[in-house]
Amino acid sequence: MNKTKRFYIQTSAVKSDYEVTDGGVLVTSGEDIDYGVLVGWARRFSNGLVIEISYNYLRLDSTIKIKFSNFGLNYRFLLFQNQTTMKYINNQFMFMSLFSDSRIHPLIIRYTNQILATKITR
Repeated sequence: MNKTKRFYIQTSAVKSDYEVTDGGVLVTSGEDIDYGVLVGWARRFSNGLVIEISYNYLRLDSTIKIKFSNFGLNYRFLLFQNQTTMKYINNQFMFMSLFSDSRIHPLIIRYTNQILATKITR
């Protein structure tokens, strides 16, 4: 794929201690190696807008599996540039829908704003 479109797969593994409660009642706890898989597609437009769609699966132990889908909009624009550095402002809106085997949970909206710096090498 070219630089404007991309398909990606990410995997992760994390060792963790956890406690899961429901209404203040301990449901399960333990220590485990958790893993996750993310599959996604992104499209970058010439004006700096990026649209991203992904599906995530996280396994926290043998009984806890979290699945969610994302739809994201990302806009980056140049703030400052000189001979050695480029600074960007990166705004991202992420719309997430969590679901389990039997129910869909409410939509979660996350907004992040970052200032990013890139060193220019020639």
